[in-house]
Amino acid sequence: MHKKFLLVSFCLFIFAGHVFALGQVRYGENAYREGCFPIIGKNVVANLYVDTNDFAGVLRAANDLQADIAHGTSLTPALSHKEVILGKMQSSSARLVRAGLLTD
Repeated sequence: MHKKFLLVSFCLFIFAGHVFALGQVRYGENAYREGCFPIIGKNVVANLYVDTNDFAGVLRAANDLQADIAHGTSLTPALSHKEVILGKMQSSSARLVRAGLLTD
């Protein structure tokens, strides 16, 4: 039993970079850097837009993202499903996240 534990521990140590996804491309950052698109900034949060006719999973993901941001910060992003409001969101100085699937 002791040999199996040592073997598993050794393998985890040797392959830690692959097992724990270390060294992979990062798509998110914890701090602002030049060229980044911050979804959440100091006292500001990006608005969210998703088309009502999109797939149910996309609508759910947008609602979940809104709830996650609200739970993690004191800010709740506006979530819109109407193109009229989308135009107002884009013309303002606020950031905008457009969610959806690209299909034929």
